[in-house]
Amino acid sequence: MGWTEFAQFGVVRRLKSRDGWSLIRDARLAKPIIDPPAAITFATGITTQSLPAKDDPLFGSHDIGQVQQGGRTEGLRTLASFLKERGRNYMQTISKPGISARHCSRLSAHITYGTLSVKEIEQATKAKMQSL
Repeated sequence: MGWTEFAQFGVVRRLKSRDGWSLIRDARLAKPIIDPPAAITFATGITTQSLPAKDDPLFGSHDIGQVQQGGRTEGLRTLASFLKERGRNYMQTISKPGISARHCSRLSAHITYGTLSVKEIEQATKAKMQSL
């Protein structure tokens, strides 16, 4: 069984030089967003419907600190909140520990778990910037 890596994010493989990589990345991110599949069956027979819940004992018995809510709906809400309010002072505050938590995107978990894609975040951000 071979390995297939699909193009995503800003990674562009097998370039002879770095010149022009951003044009390829920008073209990828501008493509239409496709709907996710209803279900996925993995090689081991595990399906998306049978994955353990976040409170399954497999993941430990307690949360450390404050934990974000997961899921697609919460990801979209977090993105909307960032674009409407918290992102307003992002560039000026992100490196200031005392206030950065109020202005950060909080989108990394949603990107990591696939509830939001970098492409849709990029497109939503561009649309918001164009509407200003």
